Amino acid sequence: MKTLRIYSVLPAPLEYRYHEYLAAKENGMHFTLFIGDDASSIKATRSRFQNVWQVYNCRVSKILSFKYQNQTIPNFIFGSYDFFFIQAHFKYIDFWIICFINLILRRKLIVHGQGLYRYRKPGLLRMLAYFIVIRSCCKYVCYNEYCMLDLKAKIPKKIRLDKVFYVNNIIRVKNQNIQLRQNVDILFIGRLREQTRANEFLKVFSRSDQTRQFHVIGDGPQLLALQEQYASDSRIIFYGGLTDHLEINAIAEKCSFGVYPGNAGLSLVHYAALGLIPIFHNKLWDHMGPECGYFQNYLDDVSFDKDNLESILHRIEEIERSGRTLELRNNMLELYNSITLESFGEKFGCMLKK
Repeated sequence: MKTLRIYSVLPAPLEYRYHEYLAAKENGMHFTLFIGDDASSIKATRSRFQNVWQVYNCRVSKILSFKYQNQTIPNFIFGSYDFFFIQAHFKYIDFWIICFINLILRRKLIVHGQGLYRYRKPGLLRMLAYFIVIRSCCKYVCYNEYCMLDLKAKIPKKIRLDKVFYVNNIIRVKNQNIQLRQNVDILFIGRLREQTRANEFLKVFSRSDQTRQFHVIGDGPQLLALQEQYASDSRIIFYGGLTDHLEINAIAEKCSFGVYPGNAGLSLVHYAALGLIPIFHNKLWDHMGPECGYFQNYLDDVSFDKDNLESILHRIEEIERSGRTLELRNNMLELYNSITLESFGEKFGCMLKK
């Protein structure tokens, strides 16, 4: 089997990319990584990447409301690779320069992005941007089938639709021996900051007459203030930021529901992996990522009104009254197993051969 040489650009050492790139390595793909220091991204230990692959550390500079990652452009032009794999970060100047250059060079550029799922009616400029990107690359890889189908439905048919593929965007969770019971507790996993709206839901929960417990895993700028504010409410338990999967699994086993009050992404996949019923808001186009699309068949069961956080508790109570808690928990675990059945490496490798 021929080894494919792939140059890959990342804004930061992303934890979930590490595990999927390992799977790709086992499927005959040799990565050279250009990893930025974007402080706004989720970071893993950079040395873990360096122990496996050749890594070039790149500086991400801010230019007005845009960003620029150095080293990417010269390596795209002069590098020796089979494919150049870059994230579709539209605010990165180097991304656009590479796309425009490749309209002439026609090197094997693969763009990885979320498509247009966040734009119900994309404007002319955004459509033009996607026309340029898809025209420039040899393949556009969507985060999942949901955003691929959405993108194909929105872009003009004269754009090469056969360039558009998907590889499921997932996280690998060690969930062996998860015990699914008809528990009543609620779990939140995520950063405690304004965007997650955990603070707003905590206020709703604390005012309610719920007897269940609300378990909160995560750190962030609001953690200390929230711990102090709800110290007298024995139903609310803060654990801080946890990374040990055994600790997280032990807490999750006390729960049946994973709530995400704000705009969600991979957290929903994490909940499903733990056999929890993810409860997320109903405006799919507002979410941080298209991972909500995995749960399209269950929207009537698990979504709540974004403008009314009290509807989170109403949704949970409806599930319990229906007697479907265990059924839905099993469905979520099966869904997670189905979307992770084929590794990134296997799916990515098959796509490159087409």
